[in-house]
Amino acid sequence: MNELLIGVGDAGSAVEAIFVAAESEKKGIKTLWFADPEGKNGAIPLLKKKGIPFVADSPVEYANAIGWNRINGILVGVSTTATNYQVEATKAFREKGKKVLWLEDLPGSGSASKARSVSPDAMLVSVPLASKIAEDARPGLQTIVINGMPSFGKLPALDEIPTIREKIRNELKLSYTDFLVSVGFMGEPPEMAVSQLEMFLDNPPFDAITRVAWRFHPKHPMAAELFEKAMSASSINSVDARKADLLQLYLASDVVVVGWGGTDGYKALLRGTPVITMLFPMGEEDGRKYGYDDFPNRVAYGHPNGIPPIISKDFVWGAGRTDRIFRLINEVRRDASGIHRYTLNVRAESFRDFENPGAAERAANEVMKFIFP
Repeated sequence: MNELLIGVGDAGSAVEAIFVAAESEKKGIKTLWFADPEGKNGAIPLLKKKGIPFVADSPVEYANAIGWNRINGILVGVSTTATNYQVEATKAFREKGKKVLWLEDLPGSGSASKARSVSPDAMLVSVPLASKIAEDARPGLQTIVINGMPSFGKLPALDEIPTIREKIRNELKLSYTDFLVSVGFMGEPPEMAVSQLEMFLDNPPFDAITRVAWRFHPKHPMAAELFEKAMSASSINSVDARKADLLQLYLASDVVVVGWGGTDGYKALLRGTPVITMLFPMGEEDGRKYGYDDFPNRVAYGHPNGIPPIISKDFVWGAGRTDRIFRLINEVRRDASGIHRYTLNVRAESFRDFENPGAAERAANEVMKFIFP
């Protein structure tokens, strides 16, 4: 039986790899999982939760032990934090003449600057925009567009959203007409969410009748502390939405404010929810005041000119300051139906293929062709 080695560090690409592995196993491929032993908040908790056996070590050690002649190649999930693991595995396998196929999750995640010292033989990407970002970062790189994200699944239909909105708002004891803004923070780097919350509290972009739901990424080491700090701000009319399903919460919101990573912001966008992307803190002054500047982080992540893909169609929806969020919220209040249509028809256009069914099977077919020709 052919063995497919899978190496993962970050949870994002590990999620995608789980779906691809399941389809590969249907084709008679045995999958062997390896996870970055340093990734305590990355792929390891996810694999444990899913009950997937794995070795918390480098796949290179396994190949050395059984003999490289028995290895065809490896599927590596791209990382933005566990880049050393990704780089070391890629370098070792390519030096041995073994095929290396990278699997990207969100567009740009495979182009992190810390991983550019090596390149795979090819990279599986979700949509044409992701291919362009990857090839611009690594001229000559072969990308394989699978026209979808394996983990994306079936999103609720547009006509289901009023029911979701009513359900979530009943849970939160809000009326159907209460103006709800959900704010979602990324987990990494940890200082990003800390500094962003400080900016929200220094200059809140919400009026007294706006209800605000705060969501901090569960892998953030200070998630509980930051949530309590946000909820205790007397100038903000907050609602405790910790128990709500995140996607349903976003779909029940009038506006969603998110960091530039994570799939749920894209899912909300694809269903017409106005999504504002936090770009702050940004610049030297912010860096001095809040101890963090996000612009170099976005550039290092592979986003051209620091512009994340989610706002590639309209940079206006990126907020470099909290007062920009206030202005965008007021625009939504003035023309909610028009901005809903614009979000669906213009902003979501580049990401519609995320929803295409069969992405995991298409990816597995490419793995078969590439690693087991």
